[in-house]
Amino acid sequence: MVQDLRMLNRGTLLAELLRSRPTSRKQLALATGISPATVTRVVAGLKAEGVLREIEEVVVDARGRREMLLDLVTERELVVGVDLGASNTRVLLADLAGNPFSVHAQPTQKELDAKSLGLWAAQAVLDAAGGAFERASRIVLVVPGAVSRPTQHITNAPNLPQLEEPVFLDAVSGKLGKPVVLENDANA
Repeated sequence: MVQDLRMLNRGTLLAELLRSRPTSRKQLALATGISPATVTRVVAGLKAEGVLREIEEVVVDARGRREMLLDLVTERELVVGVDLGASNTRVLLADLAGNPFSVHAQPTQKELDAKSLGLWAAQAVLDAAGGAFERASRIVLVVPGAVSRPTQHITNAPNLPQLEEPVFLDAVSGKLGKPVVLENDANA
């Protein structure tokens, strides 16, 4: 129960920081209704993890503890989005705030079998990310088919039927060495 509350407070503060960055501890407490003491504890943990940093002092006339602006260390991790279409494949790299910094596009190699297409898609990610791939914390593969959430199985992909074979996702995940989340292209 206590751990759940800590995670809820953490998520609430991170969401507010994304909405109003940079911001101060005081502003976070006011915006979220979380006590200043709890905000300070959560911020200290996020700073220790390298998720947040203090960027500058807020100039005020009042006495007391100096107020510092906080911001996300957005370059700490990357997210990778892959739009695997029947005609083209696009790979987008973005920082933790969702700011894209690299987009690569190329024709989809739709004539390949399921395993080869999976290996090709994974290589497209590695080529697009280059040396930054190690910082990728999330890879989302957007596909033209229905995606079953619990099983990560793709169905109804008439333009790329290879996607429906489990070996496709196994090849992508195996080559990248990181979990891959599937999403339907219409939902993405």
